[in-house]
Amino acid sequence: YFPAANYARARLHLTGLSARAASVRLHWQGRDEVWQEAALQDAGAAGWHLELAGQAGWQGPVRALELELDGAPAEGAALLRLELLPPRPSAGLLLRQLWQEWWYFRGLDLSSPNVVLLPADRPLLPSTLALGLWALGAGLCYWLLSRGQGWRQRRLPLLTLFAVGWLLQDGRWQWELWRQLPLTYQAYAGRPADQPLSLHAVDERVRRFAVELARHLPSAPTRILLIGPSPADLAEARFRAARTRYHLVPHNTLFSFERPPAGFTTDAAAYIVLLKPWRVTRYQADAGQLVWPEGRLPARLLWEGELGLLLQVDT
Repeated sequence: YFPAANYARARLHLTGLSARAASVRLHWQGRDEVWQEAALQDAGAAGWHLELAGQAGWQGPVRALELELDGAPAEGAALLRLELLPPRPSAGLLLRQLWQEWWYFRGLDLSSPNVVLLPADRPLLPSTLALGLWALGAGLCYWLLSRGQGWRQRRLPLLTLFAVGWLLQDGRWQWELWRQLPLTYQAYAGRPADQPLSLHAVDERVRRFAVELARHLPSAPTRILLIGPSPADLAEARFRAARTRYHLVPHNTLFSFERPPAGFTTDAAAYIVLLKPWRVTRYQADAGQLVWPEGRLPARLLWEGELGLLLQVDT
């Protein structure tokens, strides 16, 4: 993910697309997995441009980008460069971004209620840093005033200034929890006591996937190789892999990134769960083999679901 607010314009350079009836559209997907789109304007030699800041759907975190080219390629279109440009810096923009970070609400989240999450992975002013700067600045100002005016330095004003900053931070946290309350009610209220609860739609999808997958496994605990995404992949994809492993208990699950571990043999696991996205390791149904750059393994497809597929290793 990256925050949409960090980028105000898009610029695209490509060659080979005929100017007649040609159009370029940018598609983007937010955290809610809804796709938005907008058309880029042809600026001739300067490339194709799009003012992202003016698009109603360009907000919140963005998880994926796609380009749609419509036209008659002369010899084949070649994408040279796609740039996302930050907004022009200004004091107003800085204050606006700080304000948005302070009042941002992510919704019902998987994190601890003791954590207040900001909209950016690297916010301009993290809340803990803000409290520290407040205390440091207040203490420095009091020290300078006391020296300049000849006041007798006392601890009470310093403690009062620190307490004000602390209460503001605590009030922000309490307000976050108060907004979580109706969402928690919707997620939990009225559910039977024996029904598994879910804190997040992503986990609910994983739970349904794992429950259906387990129906195709032996009732007794068995060895399973779970192949997940790359460590550099989206945090959500890694979360799905971890939660799938959790929901497959009591089966003995061996986890590996992207591909089977080095030296993997059929004795290590009788079943393989291959989670999406499939970038390095793929299943070739026509050949009945699991294939990755370093090797291949005979396997039979037992079941395919929304988030991946289940294979049985041929011994």
